[in-house]
Amino acid sequence: MYATGAVSGFFAVPYTILWFTGVAMAAITISALVPAAIMSIAAANLVSRNIYREFVKPDANSRQELRVSRVTSFLVKFGALAFVLFLDRRFAPEFQLLGGVWIVQTFPAVVFGLYTRWFHPGALLAGWATGMLSGTLTNSAGDYLADVGDPHVEPIRELRR
Repeated sequence: MYATGAVSGFFAVPYTILWFTGVAMAAITISALVPAAIMSIAAANLVSRNIYREFVKPDANSRQELRVSRVTSFLVKFGALAFVLFLDRRFAPEFQLLGGVWIVQTFPAVVFGLYTRWFHPGALLAGWATGMLSGTLTNSAGDYLADVGDPHVEPIRELRR
């Protein structure tokens, strides 16, 4: 009835009731799916309104736009699923770091471009592209798991081997 400890990856639920451990793990899984669904919907709207309607078919009606949005949402979800299932899990720390680098590089260009007219748009684009390129190359250049006495470093290194 009681567990002495349940461990899944790096998440531990010590000394809890067995059925509640399953509920907690299911809640964590569902909480990870909600942002993915929101991002899929956002990507579908971006494609249908800003690419399909602007460049492919400017006179598209709402039914055609909806069809493109649904197909795009399905492709984004299927691509994410394929990415998770078929990519080697040893690359997960690098992709997480790379996502952080890309967000940090994109945020200033978007904020300064939207809220002030002081910066030249070409300069913002050049700074963004330079930051993205240098951040991506720096991320792919080396091993960033320095041993600082963190107990989580060794399991991550084991995943890479």
